[in-house]
Amino acid sequence: LIVGKYNCIFCGKRARPWCDENAKLLECNSCGAVYKNPMPTIDQLNDMYDEYYSNENILGAKTQMLSSNASVDNHAEYIATLLEKGGRILDYGAGTGCLVNKLLSFGYKVDGVEFSYLAIREAEKLYNLKLYPALDKLKNASVKYDLIICVEVIEHMTDPGEMLRLLNTFLKPGGMIYITTPNRKGLQARIKKCKWREALKPFHLVLFDYTYLRNLLHLNGYIFVKYIRFSPLTNGNMVKIILHRLMQLFGLYGGLRVVAIKK
Repeated sequence: LIVGKYNCIFCGKRARPWCDENAKLLECNSCGAVYKNPMPTIDQLNDMYDEYYSNENILGAKTQMLSSNASVDNHAEYIATLLEKGGRILDYGAGTGCLVNKLLSFGYKVDGVEFSYLAIREAEKLYNLKLYPALDKLKNASVKYDLIICVEVIEHMTDPGEMLRLLNTFLKPGGMIYITTPNRKGLQARIKKCKWREALKPFHLVLFDYTYLRNLLHLNGYIFVKYIRFSPLTNGNMVKIILHRLMQLFGLYGGLRVVAIKK
C-alpha cells in the first residue's frame, strides 16, 4: 500500500508513516526521528498549552506540572551524584518549580525556565520562586551552568536539535546536560504503537529512542553520552521492581535517562 512520499523535516531524507497509513506520525529512514505530521504551528501549540495547563487542570493534578514527591526526590538524589553542592544548575522546563525548590534545599544555585505563565505563577505561590519565561529573560544571561536539566521536555520541542544547540551555549566547558523523555522503544510503545499514551499527547511532537537521542546530542555539541539504563525506581513491591529491572536491562522501560557533556 503506497500512502505517499514524505521528506523528513529535520534532515530532508525519506520518511515513512511510523505506525499507520494515516501518517499522523512519521519516521525518518536516515536520522531516525519520529515526529508529528503535520508539526503544529507556534500559535496552535500556545492554544493547546493554554487549555491543558489551565488553572483547573493544574490544581486538579491533571497535568504533570505538579510532580510527585517521590519523583522529585528521585531526580534530586541522582543529580546529587553528578554535581557537588554549590554548583550552578538550570532547570529548563521547570513546571511549577518542585525540582528547583528541592535542589535549592540541597545547596545548589538554581535557575528555572518555564514556558507556561500559569505554572510560573503557581511556583511563586507554592515556593516563592521566580521562574523565567525564556532563556533570554534570565536575570544574568552571561551566567554559565555546571548542569542543565531537561526533565520530560525535549519531546515537546518542534526542533529538539535547535534546543540542544542553544542550551549548549549556556553550559560551562565540560558542563553536563541531564535529559529524561519517554522511550518509543519501550514495551508499551512497541505493543500499542499509535495508541501509546505518549504518542497520543498532542504536544509530544518528537518521540525518542536511545540511539536517536544519542546521535542528536553528538550532532549538537555534546560528547560522552551516558545511558542511565537502570533508573532508580520510586516505589513498588518486589515483583514490580524485578519486572522494571528486567525491562531496563533489555531497553524496554518506558522512560529514557541520559547524561551528556559539552564538547
